[in-house]
Amino acid sequence: MTRGLTDSELLEVYDRLPDLLAMAMEIAEKESRVGRYQIQDELREEHRERGEPFRWSMLYRSIYRCSKCDYADTVVKHELENPQVKDKSSPLHLVRLNGEEVHDIREHGGSFSEECKAFLESLNNQGEEG
Repeated sequence: MTRGLTDSELLEVYDRLPDLLAMAMEIAEKESRVGRYQIQDELREEHRERGEPFRWSMLYRSIYRCSKCDYADTVVKHELENPQVKDKSSPLHLVRLNGEEVHDIREHGGSFSEECKAFLESLNNQGEEG
């Protein structure tokens, strides 16, 4: 059995996931299209069809403030999905987290939830096999 990845290593796996919202914003700007969320949804379907894992994000019109460092940013909800896992009820298929959690992990040494850890470790193992 392999050792579990550290949160720092898991963050690297998270960062390697295609960021569909960033891709959609780039496409919208490059092609002078509106509707970045529609473009993101199109990209999500393309990734699902190809069986490629991804990060889907939704920005909200509110701000969170970190209680540890007073950093403030837009509230973001992320869905990490691996279409190769066919059981849609499995946490290895889909997990959710928010931008505040990612900030805490990245800046303050916080930890991913157990479900996120299992999801990201599964992706990492999948990448090692492929």
